[in-house]
Amino acid sequence: MCIRDSLSGAHMALAPKIMQEMQQNGLDDVVVLMGGIIPDEDVESLKKMGVKGVFGPGTPTQHIVDFIHQQVRAAAPA
Repeated sequence: MCIRDSLSGAHMALAPKIMQEMQQNGLDDVVVLMGGIIPDEDVESLKKMGVKGVFGPGTPTQHIVDFIHQQVRAAAPA
């Protein structure tokens, strides 16, 4: 799942609700990424909620792709 934030700062209101709904529906194995204009001071809180990756403006696409590949490899059965 990918949440792309708006300029409103809604990430701190949306993320807890989304993470709670996902947990209640047994989607604990889904990697959640967020991107957009997210203040540095919010990143740790988002990660504590279960957001695996937070990518700000200008993040190279390859960096995001590499992160997703890493997450997929980590979740793959041995």
